[in-house]
Amino acid sequence: MDGIERRVIEMIGKRLSIDPQQISSEMKFGTDMGLSVLDQIDLLTTVEDEFDVDFDGDPTRQVKTVDQLIDFVRSSIPSDDSLSRRIEEFVNTYCDIKVARDRVKVKFRSDWLHNQAELKEAMLRIDECAAGQETPDVELDMCEVAHVSSHALGWFLDSARRVAERDGRMHIINAGTPLYSTLSVVQLNEICEIDVPSELETAK
Repeated sequence: MDGIERRVIEMIGKRLSIDPQQISSEMKFGTDMGLSVLDQIDLLTTVEDEFDVDFDGDPTRQVKTVDQLIDFVRSSIPSDDSLSRRIEEFVNTYCDIKVARDRVKVKFRSDWLHNQAELKEAMLRIDECAAGQETPDVELDMCEVAHVSSHALGWFLDSARRVAERDGRMHIINAGTPLYSTLSVVQLNEICEIDVPSELETAK
């Protein structure tokens, strides 16, 4: 199971409150899952938003099974050289992602995480790296980050939940005091580990 297939199945399970392990690629949204046409449209609209893809016309006529949906997402995500260069440029400009056998290590190198499109690409890449691990272990180094947008907070929360759902671990290190406070306000510290800044430890 590759990263895209895993993410599609996990997203379906979360959206429909179904254990992802009970979802097979042959299942039909209508007869097997009991979804009405409106429910299917709602699900497929969520897929469009999650993967930044677009159905041409009525999506329920194009996609009737889980494997058809997976194939659609795969075919809709550009894979040409220009996109690969653009993603690598982002990774090199805003963060470094290193994958060891048992850990995905990410170091953000921008003081303000706010660019919606580029952050979405980064989180997608991080998710794909984590999906290749049986038990994900993701470390985010925030030493150079001072501010994060609401979009960035949302993606961090979603990514942390996906890792936690697979009994994995997300660990945020080197966050400064203001950033640590922001991450705590949105309760990110309840679903992943966040190191307490040294100045706060000293103040205890």
